[in-house]
Amino acid sequence: MKTALYNYTQVSDISWMPLLPFRLEFADRHFETLALVDSGAGVNVLPYAIGLHLGLRRDDYKRGRNLTGNAKNDETRLMSLDVQIPNFEPLKLGFAWSNGDQQRVILGQQNFFTFFDVCFVQRRLKFSLAQPEPKEQK
Repeated sequence: MKTALYNYTQVSDISWMPLLPFRLEFADRHFETLALVDSGAGVNVLPYAIGLHLGLRRDDYKRGRNLTGNAKNDETRLMSLDVQIPNFEPLKLGFAWSNGDQQRVILGQQNFFTFFDVCFVQRRLKFSLAQPEPKEQK
């Protein structure tokens, strides 16, 4: 099992968040950012501007459900992207590409938490990722 420990990132004078260094790749383009690891998010969310930077075209993807909460009016398109997380092998994650203006990639239950066990230690401002070895095929 591969594991890695990360520090929370200070985002204001009184606020810290579990932000993960993260690289998205599509065709010959890439985008590096800090993604919010959010156990309360139902899906992985890709902000509109980052999708444009990667050269994505909304008409190429199937429409998904609208997001909820503050983004409840945001229409999404469903897609998979190659991602690289430091200390782990590259993998493909599914995203709901929002047409909204939120600023950050969100890593949620579908399907980031399918690949990683996540442990938040808020008091120490740390979080860990563990990736079990793939099960052997019989």
